[in-house]
Amino acid sequence: MNLIRSEYVSDPDYEELIADFVSAMPERVAELLTAIEGRDFDELKRKAHQLKGAGGGYGFPEMTTIAAQVESACRENRIPDVLDQTAALVDYLRRVSV
Repeated sequence: MNLIRSEYVSDPDYEELIADFVSAMPERVAELLTAIEGRDFDELKRKAHQLKGAGGGYGFPEMTTIAAQVESACRENRIPDVLDQTAALVDYLRRVSV
């Protein structure tokens, strides 16, 4: 498994913020999985939107990209894409590291 680190990993001003953000990833993954299992696409869209905004701010631009794809697929009711992109986002989040 290739771990993903923040673009700001070498900036001491971000060290604690990134650690806190990364420590919340298991909970974020659980929320996404609960939403997808319950077919709650509105909730999934909200969670993806949050991650889209946070990803870049914490130095994870690919998180922003994938989360935007989930959000868009939910908005457009493209269920196969929702499932595929959510799986990609969950995989990404599981590899995020400090």
